[in-house]
Amino acid sequence: MNTWNKVGIAVAAVTYATVGAHAQSVVLFSNVDTISGGTVSAVGNQVTSVLGTTANLSAGLPSTFLTAAGLSGSYISDVYTVNYTVGTGSFQLLDSGSNVVLGGTLGSSANLYSSSDNPSFILFGNGILTSGTWLDAIRIASAGTANNQIIGATLGFTGLPGGRVGADQLYLSVTAVPEPAEWAAMGMLGTSLGGLLIRSRRRAK
Repeated sequence: MNTWNKVGIAVAAVTYATVGAHAQSVVLFSNVDTISGGTVSAVGNQVTSVLGTTANLSAGLPSTFLTAAGLSGSYISDVYTVNYTVGTGSFQLLDSGSNVVLGGTLGSSANLYSSSDNPSFILFGNGILTSGTWLDAIRIASAGTANNQIIGATLGFTGLPGGRVGADQLYLSVTAVPEPAEWAAMGMLGTSLGGLLIRSRRRAK
């Protein structure tokens, strides 16, 4: 068997093992709507918590997510509450019936608060979602299956000046994270191909 046939077999094997790595992001909140209400707490120039913030879901969500989550056509106009505490990283998203639809832990990567009299702030975080009635729906929409994929989240809050007491906008994007076995398989592809090419060169000499 020649080198390139071996390369083809290696690529096919690893591609099969890493199908789950090709996940798509699902953007639940996209900063389109102004958030009404909510309470932002801060110490100095750092936000400590954003509580009771409400928003509508984004338009254009994957039908696989809507079906798996059991959401009807009225999902856009429903009200959702977000609770996020920076110190603990605790995150919860609740629907209008106070059911936890997503929960997990997020760490803040950018946090700047300007003024309590004229609130202006920016807060971003990244982390993992571990609970909630939407968790498997996100897995199905982003990775095609609900086989316990790890779900990563990117969260962003912004507040604009003008005397507002809450957050003005919310961004929340969720994506399935490749399993350790998939990362290992992708690494194996690199080392396998490298070994094949090296041996091929040696034989050529």
